[in-house]
Amino acid sequence: QWRGQRLAADDLRRLPKGPWVAGWRFRVAVETDVKEVDLVFDAVFPWSAPRLYMRRPPALGTLPHLEADGFICAFPSRTPVDPANPVGIARAYLKRLLELAADWSNPEFVEREISDEYLSYLGRKSAPRPIRSLLAPSEYAGPKAYLWRGRTGIVLSENSEHLTEWLNRRHGRQMRPWLFDQAEVLRPDALPNPQELPGNARQLLEMAASGAERDAFIEPLLCGTGALLVAVALPTRPHATMIAYEIPGARKETERGRKHVTAGFRAKKMSREVLIQRRASASLKILPMEVERLDAAWVHGRDQLPEVRVFQGKTVTVLGCGSLGSGVATLLAKAGVGGLNLVDPEVLDSENTSRHDLGMSDVGHWKADALAQRLRTEFPHLPNVHEYHVRWQTIAETKPEVLRGSDIILVAIGSWMDEGAFEAWRLAQDHPPTAIYGWLEPHAVAAHAVSIAEGGPCFGC
Repeated sequence: QWRGQRLAADDLRRLPKGPWVAGWRFRVAVETDVKEVDLVFDAVFPWSAPRLYMRRPPALGTLPHLEADGFICAFPSRTPVDPANPVGIARAYLKRLLELAADWSNPEFVEREISDEYLSYLGRKSAPRPIRSLLAPSEYAGPKAYLWRGRTGIVLSENSEHLTEWLNRRHGRQMRPWLFDQAEVLRPDALPNPQELPGNARQLLEMAASGAERDAFIEPLLCGTGALLVAVALPTRPHATMIAYEIPGARKETERGRKHVTAGFRAKKMSREVLIQRRASASLKILPMEVERLDAAWVHGRDQLPEVRVFQGKTVTVLGCGSLGSGVATLLAKAGVGGLNLVDPEVLDSENTSRHDLGMSDVGHWKADALAQRLRTEFPHLPNVHEYHVRWQTIAETKPEVLRGSDIILVAIGSWMDEGAFEAWRLAQDHPPTAIYGWLEPHAVAAHAVSIAEGGPCFGC
């Protein structure tokens, strides 16, 4: 029916990502060309999905759903198949192949699909050290940025203060001084075709818009001799993404057998144009590198939850960091709440660890201190996580602004004497803050929560 040609064992062995135990070859019309596509099966089939492989594929980024190795992404990954109907599986993949062949002739489909799955068509390489960015690509105007080069990775940020704070929280201690390099951020107005992305330093320089962005790019090329990291914020859909290039440092005169960047010129006599041409020449080949986003909008919502930006400016005070309070505090951090005040006067005992977010390594430490330290380390982009290993009454007496400045106060003390006293304090305020009282049944069979805002009934009521 489909006029497929059975593949011989030698044909199967030559295909990538094997081993394949069976396959058929089909001829499919794509625009004005005819492509050969193989439908191949592994030994686990029908409990695994077959794959479609295009022989002699065009350049990456030409056809949507065509991967760099020639395989066609017919359906989303992990799409289940019905092992009771192997013929139906093969039929579905062949029908999907014909649908794609028709869609590939539609320029609007090609443009839309490549934009939606842009990073799949870049042919990016992995950086020698992972590059991670605290910048939200859709929000940062640039063009200058700062980066820290650590042993295990590179971290990029919009300013040195933000980067210093993040590193201090991530490493759990104050370290001075951190050494930062300058980086550049380019923001193309339109999304370039993947095949049109820079492949050498000259093309990368030409991508920089005129004015401040181009001047910021050229300045470190002229004044510095080290490697220059250039990040490119891409307006992809459904969320913005980022790639990075690195222009190698200038060659040194002491390196034998290598041409120095100022070779042939007297000291400080080389013209600006020639120096730029040598530092960013067309012969200097570069490839885009992956950039992992660490900004809050991505970590907590993958750019799909605008509430994350609101949460970043909110503060929740947690009274009681026990089995209930520690778990809720961790969930608040995962939700992206930027301000957390953790209040608890007790230390962690060994019998607490079976139901607490902290473990045996924190036994004997203040619950509030250990939990705050863990949250700062695990979520270093959260700006304000503070701990107080005292009773809440001490906070009310010495630092009442902590309680009054909270958007919500979570009361998880588990003691009516303490909670009743807090409710009396709350009602005595000119503008009683919103409070949520939570408690667990014995053996943690069930949990309860009551939210009381200004003007509502008292907790005892």
